[in-house]
Amino acid sequence: MTDRFGLDRFGLDRFHSGFTLTLLGFVITGWIAPGEVAAAPAYIRSEAGGTPWGQATNEQAMDMVFGGGEWDDLRFESVDPELLFSAAYHFIYLDGSDQGAIELQMFLGDNQDALEAWVDAGGTLLLNCGPGEGGDQDWGFGGVTMHAFDNAENGHASTPEHPIWNGPFLPAATDFTGTAYAHAAVSGPGLVPVIENDDGGNPNVAELDWGGGRILFGGMTVSFYWQPQPDGLNMRANMIAYLAAGDEDQDGFHTFEDNCPAIANPDQADGDGDEVGDVCDACPADANDYRDGDGDGDCDNADNCPEDPNANQLNGDGDVAGDICDACPIDSTDWLDTDVDGLCDNTDGCPFSPDPLQTDGDLDGVGDACDACPIDPLNDIDDDNDCGNVDNCPDQSNGDQLDQDNDGLGDPCDPCDLDDTNDADGDFRCADNDNCPLVNNPSQSDADEDTLGDECDPCSNDIFNDFDDDGVCADVDNCPNATNADQADVDDDGLGDICDDDPNTPPATSSSSDGGETGDESTGTGGASSSDGGEATTLTTSDDESSDDGITSLSTTAGESSSSTGDGASSDDDGGDDGSGRPAIVAGGFYSYPPFDNM
Repeated sequence: MTDRFGLDRFGLDRFHSGFTLTLLGFVITGWIAPGEVAAAPAYIRSEAGGTPWGQATNEQAMDMVFGGGEWDDLRFESVDPELLFSAAYHFIYLDGSDQGAIELQMFLGDNQDALEAWVDAGGTLLLNCGPGEGGDQDWGFGGVTMHAFDNAENGHASTPEHPIWNGPFLPAATDFTGTAYAHAAVSGPGLVPVIENDDGGNPNVAELDWGGGRILFGGMTVSFYWQPQPDGLNMRANMIAYLAAGDEDQDGFHTFEDNCPAIANPDQADGDGDEVGDVCDACPADANDYRDGDGDGDCDNADNCPEDPNANQLNGDGDVAGDICDACPIDSTDWLDTDVDGLCDNTDGCPFSPDPLQTDGDLDGVGDACDACPIDPLNDIDDDNDCGNVDNCPDQSNGDQLDQDNDGLGDPCDPCDLDDTNDADGDFRCADNDNCPLVNNPSQSDADEDTLGDECDPCSNDIFNDFDDDGVCADVDNCPNATNADQADVDDDGLGDICDDDPNTPPATSSSSDGGETGDESTGTGGASSSDGGEATTLTTSDDESSDDGITSLSTTAGESSSSTGDGASSDDDGGDDGSGRPAIVAGGFYSYPPFDNM
């Protein structure tokens, strides 16, 4: 239930007679009778000393309630009391704080009877003085006294439920502190405390009903001295609004306390106990409701179209909405068409965006008009703000879309984030770590350790991989350092012609017919030896010098012993010498020394 200022509190245009003022969307009315000139609110202080403590708290509060320029700003020294205390004014704020205390006391002394009569007739009064001068003051009204300089630093609401703590301006803290939120306290018969000092004693603000009117007496300073300050200002504005409302319907109950503030009901009868008087309760026998907003005779809480008159309450599809307000009157599962596109919400692909065509490109049940990813049926399932159709990792969040190998697959979901072929040979090794990236070789064997796997190495035993580029790997090339694709070797010595200094001479062999013996002979610079007697002899050479002459000694292996001489010539027992000896060819077609010449 809204506060009693709310227009919808009773579902009526509550305020319809006397003066009117707009306040945050609701209206406050005074006590004057219909047909009279609208009454005004007034704020009155002394000319002496200017605004209390140089603060415009009171003026701000009046503006908050009535609006700027909608209230009279008067002075004790110049105001016309006869006009002031007449039906021309419905609310008066008298303030004698700071250096205006003595002027307030003088004004009250001169006009006490007129003031009390005005309140008794229904006027409402805020009488406040946080004095900066003078002493105690007699404020009349049956013996009310203002006790000067009864300062208070910490205070609290006597009754937090009181209207001044509950709006219309919020927040309004019910506990507060300050250097001195009050400079005075008040006492007197019949006073009801509103604000009290935490240290006890007389209240700093108190309330009194006087005849047909009401008064708040206070010893408050300005909100500058209150903490929290905004709450102090709101509370003062609430005091003004509370008093200004008065007893609108003149039934003896203040508007804030009247269960029908716009319709006189002095008995305050409320049959259903819902705090709304029977005379203004559209549903006087229903404690759960008090309105019939559409005036069709059905209380809102039981009306199937509370905002559209339908006394017959027709409801063809049997849902909760009457036909007159049912967007889907033949669909019992729905009654709303929020976007007013002619489609019930429960079947609308975009219930909050007009979409009469219901286009749904990705068939995900969400219309294109409201689909953040209209061609992604999973609607950015990884929640990285990239729709699946443009996300390089649609199932894994990667807002930066990093793709180092530019293969269209984002790094977080790319098993080979540096291999744009993504293990093309399927051996579970990414190309950047595969010695045969295009040939399946899970073992990664590499016999010649040239980093090229055997499965894709044309020369798997040649670390230089056919260095001379003749199509023949070095391990079988008779000239591994010279291009000779034909591998020509005329003398069949294992050394290709192109790298053979003497391509027409075969390996060193000779024969003799001396004495019927056959011998193989090799010669060197250091001498020669031979054997005969019909036995075969094998000759080998070795180099025992550091010079580059190629041959330094010869040795023979035979059935007979032989000796070498150092005369620089070779001979056998028979004096035969063919002079054509050659060294043997080593593996790979290389000579380990230059060929023999002139032997």
